[in-house]
Amino acid sequence: ALLASPQRPLWLAQHLTSTMSRAYDKNQVKNVRLFVSIMAEIAALVKTTQHLHRIQSLPEPWSYQRHMHFTTQVWLSILPLALLPSLHVATPVLATAIGFVVYKLDDISLELVNPFGLDRSDLGICLSGDALQQETLALVEAYARQCDSAGIENGGKVREELWEAWGGKPPND
Repeated sequence: ALLASPQRPLWLAQHLTSTMSRAYDKNQVKNVRLFVSIMAEIAALVKTTQHLHRIQSLPEPWSYQRHMHFTTQVWLSILPLALLPSLHVATPVLATAIGFVVYKLDDISLELVNPFGLDRSDLGICLSGDALQQETLALVEAYARQCDSAGIENGGKVREELWEAWGGKPPND
């Protein structure tokens, strides 16, 4: 279900919240401070994810993009005329170098408009979600091992109940 979700961090936060709520309702929570701290972290995760989604889905107006590209083209076409009186022979070289820098800055601005995605230069928000999933999985397994080593009655049953509450064992992907 996690891998099929279009918003994996939000799905994970919702799943963590419901799992923690069920554990609290069944009086399985021993440390209330830890429970409150985890719920606060989940709320911060949701807030951050919502902010990142808002950044991703906020488009730059098309008319603004066209206006900026047109203005850049005009400025770059007039630049050699402005440089010619002072640079003479070096005008084409310097104008080309300045044009290259301006076009690369335009590429950077396009990347900043939508920083999340699947390109090589994009920020991997899904990688952060995967790391969070792995850390949560490690916590659940550590808790199950602790139950086994502490000699808690039915330690294996506790492990299976944890996986059941989590929604089943994750696939090895």
